[in-house]
Amino acid sequence: MNKIDFLSLVQRQTNTEPVVIDEAYKDVFLSLYKPDYDEPDSEQLSKVFDEAIEKYKSVELPTPYESIVHYPGLLNLLEELYSVGLDLGLFEHVNPDFKIPLIGTANLASMGAYAKTDYSTIIIDRGLLFFFSNMSRLLTDIIISEEESAWVIRPNLLTMEEIQNRILSNLNIIRDFTEIMTSYVKYGTTIPFSHRMKFHNTQKSKLDNLIGLESWRFIVAHEMMHLLYNHRQSTPSVELEADRMATQLCAKCVEKLQAETQLYWVPVFVTATLDILMECNDIRGIENTTHPKKRGEYAHHIIGQMEAGGYALAMAQAVRRILLLLWSVTKRTIIGLANDDRIKDPEQLRRVISLIDFTS
Repeated sequence: MNKIDFLSLVQRQTNTEPVVIDEAYKDVFLSLYKPDYDEPDSEQLSKVFDEAIEKYKSVELPTPYESIVHYPGLLNLLEELYSVGLDLGLFEHVNPDFKIPLIGTANLASMGAYAKTDYSTIIIDRGLLFFFSNMSRLLTDIIISEEESAWVIRPNLLTMEEIQNRILSNLNIIRDFTEIMTSYVKYGTTIPFSHRMKFHNTQKSKLDNLIGLESWRFIVAHEMMHLLYNHRQSTPSVELEADRMATQLCAKCVEKLQAETQLYWVPVFVTATLDILMECNDIRGIENTTHPKKRGEYAHHIIGQMEAGGYALAMAQAVRRILLLLWSVTKRTIIGLANDDRIKDPEQLRRVISLIDFTS
């Protein structure tokens, strides 16, 4: 069996189907993203969508089951990571024969992503990609500040008191976090475009997209490190090694490809979020002995050791504060909803959450 056959087998076994881009899909996309832009031109936005899909269609999918929405972006992130790793001489010191792996997606549900060393293949759960797309949107709305008619990131403003004010004054933030977290731990998926909030601002939307892509990059980099180091089983030490190298490689990618964004802190956001998912499963009695705790703290430490530029350390601290506060406010509700067998699917979950009084 070759790597393509292996990926196809996993996709068939998980009932993974190709994403169909039709007019209905386009209508949903435009209706949800149109409010994100200042005085949006519907015709122009539709044109941008069509051009993006045509570009995606030019990318050859590895299997008939692959997602045209996810695969081109993931492949580009993988190629950038590999290129920067080559330039740094990372591979020649660890595994001189290391070649760029195959990447694909599947509906893995409870298993977020994994690397299969025997086939040099990375498989990422589509639900995990939607999960971080939604989480990046939520985070963007909290961290960004208005300043002289512009929206900017000022980590020095993100004190614990200010974060608390921003979260507790907007119940949609709390509802979205509760929905996103509960849906993923309960069903292994989130509703695409499940956000309640609309940005009504191009700057916010662009930042959201950047954070989302960098979150995906870290996930890809983490699995790529498992392949580079020929890891064949998951243990806490192995996972931390992958986190360390992925954090460093992602920082180098930011430095080389988009230093102006200063998004060196995104690995902290991803790992701190995964810490919450793990704690949630622990409380529910779902064992996970292979991944270590406090991965966010470790990624923060690595960023500090690297002396990452800009406001990376301050943002890493702010992001951990945000997630800590969101989790403390919603923990009991999320656990209760996740354990409630009467709630049968994500749509029903969303309706239930809309009725919860989070002010009490």
